Amino acid sequence: MSAAAASDQSPQTQHLAISVRKDLEIGPLQSGPAASWTVRDPLSQQFFLLREHDFFVFQCLKSKTTIQEIQRQFFQRFAPVQLSETQILSFIQRLWNQGLVSIDRPGMSENLVRGNRESERRARWNKFTNVLAIRFRGFDPDQLLTTTLPYVRWIFHPASIACFTVLVSIAFGIVFAEADRISMELVGLKVLFSPQHLVWLMITIAAIKVIHELGHGFTCKYFGGECHEMGLMLLALTPCLYCNVSDSWRLPNRWQRILISASGILVEVVIAAVCTILWALSAPGTFHLICLYVMVVASINTLLLNGNPLLRYDGYYILSDYTNVPNLRSRAQAQLSALSRRLLYGVGSPMARTSTMSAKLGLTFYGLASSIYLTLVIFTILWMIYSLLKPYGLEALAVLIGVGMLTARLAQVSLHQFHTARVLMEQKELRWPRALIGFGGVVAALWLVLLIPLPNAVTAPCQIRAGQRTAVYVSVPGIIESENVRPGQEVAEGEVIAKLRNPDLAFRRLQKESSVGQQRKKIEIMNRQVGIDPSIAAELPTARTMLNELENQLMELDEEIQRLTLRAPSSGAFLPTELPPLHHSDDSLVVADVPPSDQRVRGAWLVQGTLFGYVAPSVHREAVVYVPENEIVELSAGQSVSIVVPEQPAQSFSGTIVEVGAEPVQNVPLELTVTGQFSGQMDQSGGIRPVSPSYAVIVQLDASASELMLHQTGNARIRLPSEPLLSHISKWLRRTFLIAG
Repeated sequence: MSAAAASDQSPQTQHLAISVRKDLEIGPLQSGPAASWTVRDPLSQQFFLLREHDFFVFQCLKSKTTIQEIQRQFFQRFAPVQLSETQILSFIQRLWNQGLVSIDRPGMSENLVRGNRESERRARWNKFTNVLAIRFRGFDPDQLLTTTLPYVRWIFHPASIACFTVLVSIAFGIVFAEADRISMELVGLKVLFSPQHLVWLMITIAAIKVIHELGHGFTCKYFGGECHEMGLMLLALTPCLYCNVSDSWRLPNRWQRILISASGILVEVVIAAVCTILWALSAPGTFHLICLYVMVVASINTLLLNGNPLLRYDGYYILSDYTNVPNLRSRAQAQLSALSRRLLYGVGSPMARTSTMSAKLGLTFYGLASSIYLTLVIFTILWMIYSLLKPYGLEALAVLIGVGMLTARLAQVSLHQFHTARVLMEQKELRWPRALIGFGGVVAALWLVLLIPLPNAVTAPCQIRAGQRTAVYVSVPGIIESENVRPGQEVAEGEVIAKLRNPDLAFRRLQKESSVGQQRKKIEIMNRQVGIDPSIAAELPTARTMLNELENQLMELDEEIQRLTLRAPSSGAFLPTELPPLHHSDDSLVVADVPPSDQRVRGAWLVQGTLFGYVAPSVHREAVVYVPENEIVELSAGQSVSIVVPEQPAQSFSGTIVEVGAEPVQNVPLELTVTGQFSGQMDQSGGIRPVSPSYAVIVQLDASASELMLHQTGNARIRLPSEPLLSHISKWLRRTFLIAG
C-alpha cells in the first residue's frame, strides 16, 4: 500500500499502536451481578478496577486492532449498546495515564501526551488543595505483619468475636444507664489538655490510631492479601497513621473486602467498650478522664469521621464494596460533570458510562452529598482555626487561608469549564445560546443565594450576677473590726453587715465628751456663784450657748460613729465586692495581694465612698455580657438575649438588654479567662484586662433564671434583625480586616 493510500485511511480503520503491559496481574472479582476485574501494577503497587465493558475493550487492545473492529466486536457482545470513537479514545487515554498501556507510534500519541499532562496537572492540584487527607509515605510493613499474624490470629476466632460482642453490649448498657453522669463529666475533659495531662493524652490517641491501622493490616493478611505501605497522614489536620490495604481488591469475596475496610472501626469500637467499662469502675482522676475521652473519640468520633461514606475513608470503601460500585467517588464526579455539561451546554459527556437511570440518580445524589459534606468539613476546620486565632487578633490569617482555598476551587472549576467549552468548540458542538442561558442561570442562582435572609446575632461570653442590687457604701472611713455575715447569706433590712472602727473619730469623741463635761461643770459653778457675784449672771447665756454647740458636735460625732456600723439597706443576699487597693488613715498603701476577707482581718483602712458590697433579692438575676468593640454598635436597649451555661447546655435563659456600656471595660472577671471564654492579661494591680477593647452590656434575665448561680459563666446570643447572606459576608470582612464602611 502506498503512502498516499495509507494517509487516506480514516482513524477508525488504522491499526491502534497500543501495547498492553505484559507484567500486569489481572484477576476477576466474583461479586454481584455486574462482573469486574482487578488490574495490579507490580511496579507502582497500585490497583485498578475495570467493569465488564471496560475489560472487554482492554482485552481487545492486547492484539492489533482498529477502532472500527473494537466497535464491531463490542456491538456483537453487548448489543444494542454501541461505543463511539470518542469513548474508545477516552478509555485508552485513561489506561495510558495510569501506565497500563504504551504507545508504539509517536504520531498517535500527541493527543494522549497532551491529555496525560492535563491529568497530571489536575492530580497535583487536587493533592495541593486536599486538606483532609495529606499522606506521607512510610515503610513496608508486610513482613512484620506476616511474622506477627500467628500471635493475633486468635482475634478472628468466633469465640473471640462473641466476647467482643458481649463487651460492646455491656458498654452500651453502661452508656444508657449513666447518660446523665457522662454528660456532666464531659465538661471536665478540657482538663486533659493542660500541660500535666497532655502528654498522656497524646500517647493514648497515638496508640489507638496505631491499633486502628494494624487492624486493617492484620485483617488483610488474615484473608490472604498483602500490605506494602504504612505511613503518616494528616486526617482533617490531625496527625495519624494510614495503612494501604488496596491489595484487598484482589479478593473475590466482597464481604472479606468490607471486613478489611471496617476492621479499623471495629477495633476502635472494642477499645471504646473496654474504656467505658474501665471508666465506670475507676475513681475520678486522670485515668478516669482519659477513659471517658477514649470512649467518646473511639466511638462517636470514629463512626462520624472514619465511618462516614461521604469522605474517602473507611466508610467510603465499605459502601463501594457493598454496592459493588468500584471507583465510587470518581464515577460520581464524572456523573456530576456529565450533568453539568447537559445543563450548561445541552450536550452529553463522552465519558458517561452506560448505566440505568437508577444508577445515574444514585451516583448524582452521592456526588452532590459528598461535595456538600466535604465543603462543610473544610468550612468547619477553617472556622475552628478562625476561633482559635481570633482572641489574638490573627483571625485575618484564617480568612486569608479560606479565601485562598475558595479562590483555588473557583479557579479549578472555571478552568474545567473553559476546557470543556474549548473542546466543544473544536468539535463544533458548542451551542452559544444554550451556553449563555446556562451560565446566566448559574449567575442568577448564585445572586439569589446571596440575597437569602439569614438569622443575625452577636455571640459573646457573659457572667451571671444578682439583679436589682442595692449598694452598701462606706460613708465614714475606718478599719474593719468585724464582719457579721458571710458572702451569699440572707440578711433582713437593717441587719448589721459589718462594723468599722475609726481610732481618730473615737479620740475626737472622747475629747468632745470631755469638753461637754467641763462646760457643764463650769455652768454649774457659775450658777452657784450668781448669789455672791451678780455680774456672773450676764455670762451664763454665753456659757449655755457654748454647751449647746459642744453637745451638737458630740451628737454629730455619735452619728458618724453609728455609721461605722454597716447595715443592710434592704432584705436579700449579701454579695461582697473585690475591694480596690486600700489605705490606712495615714494614706500609706496596703497592697491588695490577698482576698478581701484577709485584707479586712489585717485591719485595712476603708476610705469614704468604698463599695463594700451589695444586698440583692435572691430571685432576680442579670448577666454582664462582654461584647467586642466591632460588634457593640449593633446593640441597643430592648434587644432579646438568650444565655446558655455549660452546666445546663440543653436549656437557654431569656433576657432583655437594659444598658449598653459607653466606654470599654478596664477589667473582666477572672472566671471568664479561666474557662477560656475570654482572653485577658493580668495587670500590675492584679486585675484582668481584655486583650482587645470590649464593652459591658447589662441583660435583665427572666424569672426562670433565678436558679442560676451567682458568678456563673456562659455564652450570650443577642438576636438582631435578619440580613441577606451578602450583608453577612460584607460585614464579616469589614470587621476582620478593619475596613471602614
